[in-house]
Amino acid sequence: MEIRPSASSSEEFKTWLEEYKDDDDVLDAYIARISTFTGDDTNAAKYDILRYEVLCLVKNRYTHETIKIAIRKSLKGNAAVIQMGLGVDAKIDDIIDRMDSSFEKEHNLTTSEKKSPINPKQQITIENKQIQQLTARINELTTKIQAMRQTSDESNKEQIRWRRRDTHQQPDETILHRPLYHDKRRTQRPETICWRCKQLGHYAIQCTVRLDHSRKTLRALN
Repeated sequence: MEIRPSASSSEEFKTWLEEYKDDDDVLDAYIARISTFTGDDTNAAKYDILRYEVLCLVKNRYTHETIKIAIRKSLKGNAAVIQMGLGVDAKIDDIIDRMDSSFEKEHNLTTSEKKSPINPKQQITIENKQIQQLTARINELTTKIQAMRQTSDESNKEQIRWRRRDTHQQPDETILHRPLYHDKRRTQRPETICWRCKQLGHYAIQCTVRLDHSRKTLRALN
């Protein structure tokens, strides 16, 4: 639809422009276009862009029906199915609420990705902090390794000390392998005592000592 200003002077043109701006029917004659939104990973616009464009139409005083038509024309694929499930009488608020619940995760993700650039000084501070953390971790690991080495060295020294002690305390092998009779020779036998005459040096069966009736020695038979 082509609209031409009908004014022969600047004042009439200003008057026509004011009337055109306030005429909702004329404004609604132009169906606003909104970026295509599918709700999937295609090359279509993101959900936050669709939401922004709908908000702009509301701010520009487009009628409710005009905005609904623009939304219906922009939605494709899965997004169109969601809008269709609300019915033809659904209000703009209902449509946006349903879209928010369905695509809020994508909207929040896109918003969180728009982070402010990091100040160079702040970046240096972060890097220095990371370096300090790494240095502290390395020092901690080094201390643990040194302690493990010291413990290992002390254990090895203790084993060597015990081995030397065992070597000095080992018995003489010649003593262990000597025959038993060798030790018997060194043992002094008690002298033989005759129970008959109570004298040393012979057994009673070999005794030749003469005794009286009280078993006292008289004289030798020899």
